[in-house]
Amino acid sequence: MFKRAFTLIELLVVVAIISILAAILFPVFSQAKEAAKKTVTLTNFKQMATGMLIYTGDNDDCFPLAWSPDTVKGVWRSVSGEGGTSSFVISLPAGWRGGTYAQSPRVDEDNVMWANSIFPYIKNYGIYEAAGMPRFRSGTPAIVTDYGAHEGAFKASSVTFNGMLHSYQLSAVARPSQHPMLWQGMFKRAYEGFARTNPELDCYDLATPCRFNSSGYPQQGAWTRFTPGYGYIWFGAIAPYGTAWIYGHGLHFIQDDSSARFQAVNAPLMSSSATGAITRLGQISTRHPFTRMDSDAGAAPGTPFYSGDCDAGLDGQPPADDGTTLNIAYDCFFRPDSEYSYTQATASDY
Repeated sequence: MFKRAFTLIELLVVVAIISILAAILFPVFSQAKEAAKKTVTLTNFKQMATGMLIYTGDNDDCFPLAWSPDTVKGVWRSVSGEGGTSSFVISLPAGWRGGTYAQSPRVDEDNVMWANSIFPYIKNYGIYEAAGMPRFRSGTPAIVTDYGAHEGAFKASSVTFNGMLHSYQLSAVARPSQHPMLWQGMFKRAYEGFARTNPELDCYDLATPCRFNSSGYPQQGAWTRFTPGYGYIWFGAIAPYGTAWIYGHGLHFIQDDSSARFQAVNAPLMSSSATGAITRLGQISTRHPFTRMDSDAGAAPGTPFYSGDCDAGLDGQPPADDGTTLNIAYDCFFRPDSEYSYTQATASDY
């Protein structure tokens, strides 16, 4: 009696069929997993927006502070407040680093920064973090030490606050359903222990009011400005975290009315060696802030290089390279007076 067995050809056919099915199904599974992460993140960030709106209702229609105030030095803990040398991030939650960071006045100061001030309305640090993001830690020696010997549990954040809303009134926003309150401005990462604001108003002195000013700097005559001709600063991130292609080819924006959307991000490529207003502006979009993507070697695909600037006339004209312009520019997409109908001059102006 002969026993029935598979021939080599039959085995190869079976292997080939399995390989074909895997090639077809694995991308489908991967896309489904990515879609699930995107949906979870959008839902979480929308909850944050709801908490933010409840906060404004309890605080005279005003958004929270974009940064922590340094009452000892009399400056904001922002890029401008720190002398323009680095991007300042605030502890999340306040006091986790221990020592003077957990004592007054510092812990009280950090608690009024947006990420900490809205927490009582949210009560869940988990929703600050986008699903599936790689964790990122600061390389600053003192902070590295604190990560290992902290007094409290630190949390991670993937979402940033639009700093042009710093203490701004919700009712003064021109288009609440289009204007971003929160977005994935930490890009493709979750920052452990800290939260930040992106973009920031270019403010410094605590003694001078700091607020978005459609026709000038957010602070008048308070100090030597960080970037002449601009009223704001925005930040990217180092590779591989710096891409705006967080889920697929886009990221999330949460508007001032708490509506939420995923936005595809596409813009022309540009090298960092290109300079001048003519090359950097590109085509302004009313759906996202970026006008150019970084084409340099080593930059992650989808890394933003420039955003669209608008002066007081909302006409997409950036300041002159020498800073001599009298029309102070803010990012078209993030400025709260934007009607999302930017005008543009002739092509020769770009």
